[in-house]
Amino acid sequence: MDVVLTDGAPAAQDAVERARLSGMHFDVVFVDVSLPSTDGFTLAQELRQMPEVVGRIIMMLNSGVSLNDVARC
Repeated sequence: MDVVLTDGAPAAQDAVERARLSGMHFDVVFVDVSLPSTDGFTLAQELRQMPEVVGRIIMMLNSGVSLNDVARC
């Protein structure tokens, strides 16, 4: 199993695309709710639109205390 770390939404989308081009895929994608360039929920929605992520697990992580975010996870 390979682990790929990224520092935000654009880099995460690029990592998924690079994996696709190399014939690989991610079984699980971990997304932090709080990202520097966008919120994790937006990234998760965008990833769900990518054919290479359809049917994969996207797990949301939240270190904050917002009950609204917890409910959305």
